[in-house]
Amino acid sequence: MTCTQDFAGEDFEYLVSISRGGLKWPTDFLVEVITQVYVVFKTIVSDEAKFKNSFMSNVARQKPLLMKLCISRLLEVGTTVGECACGTTMQRLSELCLSPACNIFLNNYCKQAADKRQTAKQAGKRKLSTLTHK
Repeated sequence: MTCTQDFAGEDFEYLVSISRGGLKWPTDFLVEVITQVYVVFKTIVSDEAKFKNSFMSNVARQKPLLMKLCISRLLEVGTTVGECACGTTMQRLSELCLSPACNIFLNNYCKQAADKRQTAKQAGKRKLSTLTHK
């Protein structure tokens, strides 16, 4: 794997033709790392997961734990094997991607949970106002 990626085929032909070299493309490696982080995160916070509540409420620092679990997952599936053309190990490159990826998933999850709570509050108020105004 390399740090740069060449796109071929008609899927990207149009974008490549208009990019003039300015568009940034994720590598297959980056997409794989983000995918594996997503798999780990969704496993932890799924409604079927028996450890969801303990992860969200009892763990003082979710991000470091999520990062450790993601590193284990990346090692397990073999994503971090090898070295980039630039001389950096794939494990080091994956570690550089993990912090922002974990931040994004945790932040989005918290925002979605807050939105659900806000929507539930508003629905309760609507029902209460309907019942009291009759």
